[in-house]
Amino acid sequence: TSYSVSRLFVYPVKSLRGIELQSANLDHFGITGDRRWMLVDSNNKFVTQRQIHKLCLVDVQIKQNVLVVSVPSMNPIVIDPLQCQSKPIQVQVWNDRCDATPAAHEVNQWFSDFVKTKVSLVYMNDQAFRPIDPKYATAHTDQVSFADGFPLLIIGEGSLADLNQRLIDKNKSPVPIERFRPNIVVADTPPFEEDQWQQVQIGDLAFKVVKPCSRCIIPTIDIQSGSRSDEPIKTLREYRQREDMKIYFGQNAIHQAEGRVNVGDFVSIISP
Repeated sequence: TSYSVSRLFVYPVKSLRGIELQSANLDHFGITGDRRWMLVDSNNKFVTQRQIHKLCLVDVQIKQNVLVVSVPSMNPIVIDPLQCQSKPIQVQVWNDRCDATPAAHEVNQWFSDFVKTKVSLVYMNDQAFRPIDPKYATAHTDQVSFADGFPLLIIGEGSLADLNQRLIDKNKSPVPIERFRPNIVVADTPPFEEDQWQQVQIGDLAFKVVKPCSRCIIPTIDIQSGSRSDEPIKTLREYRQREDMKIYFGQNAIHQAEGRVNVGDFVSIISP
């Protein structure tokens, strides 16, 4: 069975807006630049839209190896990894602890002013190693950036179409794929076909599909307004909740080599 890549996304800062790509390089972390930056609180614990919904309003652009971050109510700020403070700190992402380098003071102040509480932006440098949970790793060298647990999230278009039809049937508004924060979107799939995948080939690269993605409240946050509702999680609960009471949508994957993927690349299902 063969499908194709319809959309690609990178998220330079965890829980801020993503950037849509036509072509993406994959390095040892995942898509190059994906979630190498993250906000932490005063205890150096990660901060996401789960706690601060309006992070979804923060726009990120990449210009000549620096980030330009903006919101309508403030002047944009430029974030350069070369200007990070030199001494690394230990930060927490879920149950993992890893070293990260704090951004410059004015960057941290900008974010603190926006969210109205003290936060710092931190960077994971090229030498960092945050291992993937060994229960799911395909090799002892598998690693991940500040993403929740895996380098890549794959979602089939058919799954979103199925969900949106259910929402429309209830006179609810359909939701965009961006709410689910995928890296790779696959066109023309039957609904939840990706649940069956174990290994896929995208272009020249092989990917192991290792774990379904359990969903938190983030898909219920409107990415245009920052407001929350009970959808689409309420509808997903009706047919995507498993025995562990978690709701699943999309599949986590690990790339088996570095390389490049492009919109339009063929996606071949090596197994079920």
